[in-house]
Amino acid sequence: MSIQLWLNFMGFVNNKRALSLVKPILPFGYCLNVAILAFALIDAHGLSAQAGNCDYSTGIAVGGQNISIDLCSISRVSSRNVRFEYYLGDERIQAQANCQSRTWITYPEQAVNRPQSQATRDMLQIVCTAPSFNEGIAIGVVFDPPSNVRSSPNGSIICTISKLTAIELSGGVVGDGWLRTNFCGRGGVIHRSQVLFRR
Repeated sequence: MSIQLWLNFMGFVNNKRALSLVKPILPFGYCLNVAILAFALIDAHGLSAQAGNCDYSTGIAVGGQNISIDLCSISRVSSRNVRFEYYLGDERIQAQANCQSRTWITYPEQAVNRPQSQATRDMLQIVCTAPSFNEGIAIGVVFDPPSNVRSSPNGSIICTISKLTAIELSGGVVGDGWLRTNFCGRGGVIHRSQVLFRR
C-alpha cells in the first residue's frame, strides 16, 4: 500500500466518529489489529502528520497574512516551472512558480509576484525544490538544515542537505524513526526529527 493511502487511512482511524461507524461493520478484533498495525508502521514515526493535511506554513506575508503551501498540490511542469496552490490567510490561490526568475504567477488574474518577505522567499524555495506529489510518496520539508542523509540508520553520510528543501519520502520507515528517501540519487534515510510534513 502506498504511503499516501496509509496516511489517508491514519487520518480516518484518528477520527473517533469515523471509527465508531466502522466498528459495527467489521469484527472488533480485525479493526483493532489493523489500527495497531497502522500505528506501529506509520504513526509512531510521524508520517501520519500529512494525513488529510498537507499545509505547510512558511510564515507571515508583508500584509500580515499567514502563508501556507499545500504540499499535495505541487506539480512540476518543467525543471523551471512548478504549479502549486497556497493560502494567503484564508484565501486559497492557484499559482505557478518560475524557479529561474524566482517569481510566481497567480490565477486567474495572471499577476506576476516577487518575494517581499522571508515567508514568500521560503515558499518559492520549498516549491522549487519539491518533487511532484503523487499517491505513492509523501513530501517532507527539511526545515532546519544542514541535515544528513545516511546509507542506513546512524550509518555513513551519503549527502548533506544544506538549504531549506522539500524532499520525496517513499518506501516507509526504518528502525527508530528513519525515513527512506532517494534524495541523494540513491537509497538512503533521513531521521524523522529533521523533516516536517505540515506546520
